[in-house]
Amino acid sequence: MRKALVNNLIFCSILFLGWSCKQAEPAELIRFQKLTFGPVVNNETQVRGEALLYNPNSFGVSIKEIQLQIEIESTKVASLREVKVVKAGAKKEFVVPFQGILVMADIQKIVEKDGLAYLLGKKVPLQFTGEIKTSIAGWSSKYPVNVKEEVSLNKLLSR
Repeated sequence: MRKALVNNLIFCSILFLGWSCKQAEPAELIRFQKLTFGPVVNNETQVRGEALLYNPNSFGVSIKEIQLQIEIESTKVASLREVKVVKAGAKKEFVVPFQGILVMADIQKIVEKDGLAYLLGKKVPLQFTGEIKTSIAGWSSKYPVNVKEEVSLNKLLSR
């Protein structure tokens, strides 16, 4: 009788632990915001911004690293890598800042194709691809990023 009770208790404990150990969901990228471009020096400009993310989990996570590439019309124009631990509370939005260098020569090649359209107000499609590395209780995971933002050419060239 006692052995059956112990076995049932162990079985129920394992079953409860199995239900309570839900796998973490990836942080959701909501948008990029506060994109700013510095002055052009030696045909390069610094790009800064913030990635607004949402933690859908019922527990906190840490963002360990963000690696992004910026492409315009399938041409890579920048690589960004931010290694900064940002803690995110459960079910909350949070911001991760990033910065990198944008090569203006690559942008000029793209603008030469449709220069008049861009000067007349057509927005430049920036494609952000890469991954976000998160950590939960010592376990690391990587999640893909693939987001498109449009920026006016005036914002890129106004410096």
